Amino acid sequence: MAEKLGIALLGSTGSIGRQTLDVIERHPDRFRVVALAARSQTTLLEEQATRHQPEIVVADGAPLIAGKRALPTPAGLIDAALHPDVDIVVAATSGHDGIRATYAAIQAGKIIALDTPKNLIKQLLARGFTKKQHVEQANLEDVFIHLTGKSLRED
Repeated sequence: MAEKLGIALLGSTGSIGRQTLDVIERHPDRFRVVALAARSQTTLLEEQATRHQPEIVVADGAPLIAGKRALPTPAGLIDAALHPDVDIVVAATSGHDGIRATYAAIQAGKIIALDTPKNLIKQLLARGFTKKQHVEQANLEDVFIHLTGKSLRED
């Protein structure tokens, strides 16, 4: 069996983040959560971190999440995106902090899955990235199909 893909989920408590965790939970043999990040929904983040046991947790205003020292944004988002065990960065955040972390992940050669990419792509293109660098809309299942040639629905 292939090694599990490491996921950094930036924006884990939002709709896209929760949907991504649903996919990961349905396929624990294929994915593992390396990093979770949320701005303010620390109660839900605590539940997610307890369940998934990420190596990195990022949150503002909460020193501890699920017994781990929470890194503050924006630096924590960048640390999460650049963690060596992360293969895929799911960028489901809004605002400039998410852009900085996504930009850093692209520079590091990580695979990026974006929830609403139009504004983010504009920002990245303005910073000199080209569409040849594969900045495109995707979800976790699209990324998995691209990497493996298999659908997550195949058993």
